[in-house]
Amino acid sequence: MLALWGAASFAVVYWARELSFLWGDWPFSFWMTAQGSVLVFLAITVIYAVAANRLDGAANRQDHDQEQDDGAQPQP
Repeated sequence: MLALWGAASFAVVYWARELSFLWGDWPFSFWMTAQGSVLVFLAITVIYAVAANRLDGAANRQDHDQEQDDGAQPQP
């Protein structure tokens, strides 16, 4: 995700002249600067949020299972 962020923010600016092909009615470099980079950043945020929620859910289930196992054992 970090590489995708770097490509969307720095690579497009650095190679703007080489990215002169048309994307719809506009040059690709203009489209990425105006709209594409924002969409890429939003996609990165959504992907990160989904991945973090899955990892948190798995950790919460593991903690819950561990608490149940600890509760079944007698305390000395």
